Amino acid sequence: MPKLRGPLLSLDAHGNLAKAITFQRRPGGAAVYGYKKPKVPLTARQIEQRLKIYWCVSAWQQLTDEQKAVWEGKAEGRHQSGYSYFMQYHRGYFLEPDCALYTPLYDVRLQSSPFLSLDPHEHHCTVLGAVATTLGYLFDGSNDRIYVPDASSIDFGTSDFSVDLWAKVIPHASLVRGLLGKTDGYLANWAVKGYGLYYSASTLFFHFNDGGNDTGVRLDHPVNLDDGKYHRIVGVADRDDLMLLYIDGELVASKDCTSTQGSVSNSSRLYLGYCQAIGGHINYHSGNIGLAKLLRRIKTLAEVQHDYQATNWRY
Repeated sequence: MPKLRGPLLSLDAHGNLAKAITFQRRPGGAAVYGYKKPKVPLTARQIEQRLKIYWCVSAWQQLTDEQKAVWEGKAEGRHQSGYSYFMQYHRGYFLEPDCALYTPLYDVRLQSSPFLSLDPHEHHCTVLGAVATTLGYLFDGSNDRIYVPDASSIDFGTSDFSVDLWAKVIPHASLVRGLLGKTDGYLANWAVKGYGLYYSASTLFFHFNDGGNDTGVRLDHPVNLDDGKYHRIVGVADRDDLMLLYIDGELVASKDCTSTQGSVSNSSRLYLGYCQAIGGHINYHSGNIGLAKLLRRIKTLAEVQHDYQATNWRY
């Protein structure tokens, strides 16, 4: 910062005095105020914004020269560079290369049907019945759901993957109900391929099948989510080791999943607010979903804890 210039306490004074007082010339006259220091540590909102900018910059750096030239063309007549227009266009998008789906359902751009997911794949998402709110979508437990058409990006094959949600459960009858699922039938049938996250009145389930004979894996955790609060729920499938379940930044359950080595890919839609889990029930979510995110990799404990702390201010 520039040092103080001009006589102290005169109209010509400008700059900083010993990092204690700042003098400025403004259109309305001279101004004097306390020296401002950035807040440390950063607030949760600053951290979230920094991450978005980081991934936008990272995505630009991965473009080819030809792709950058396309953005330069789009920026013509806007008094912007191609880079500036790219950053403006993708603000709020989650552009991590391994991000298969990112739907912050509280974002106004996602509160009409259909909408595009804010990730590199821009999935076309269709809302059926669910109602948009300032914190996401409300699902009535009867037939509300959001679906994403089948795509290779959300078919994880034999790769590791992570399922990440902010969700709230509203009191419901003691049925199994789905938060998220992409299956070609009921997961209780081992011949089915797919993955899902669902719950009952007393248990949270993370489940995936590869279509083999008795080779599906289901991780159960006894918990009552019906407490009127939003919870950050993360399921991680490390196909060479363990499947993990986190709630609000804490590891709550784990299980060996090495018996399931086949592909979980299928041709079905991905659903939010619904999962074909147990035969005999229509497994619709009763409550809210504020965020749904899928990663084509393992989400680490440090990431889970960081993301929970960085976003729980919203709920």
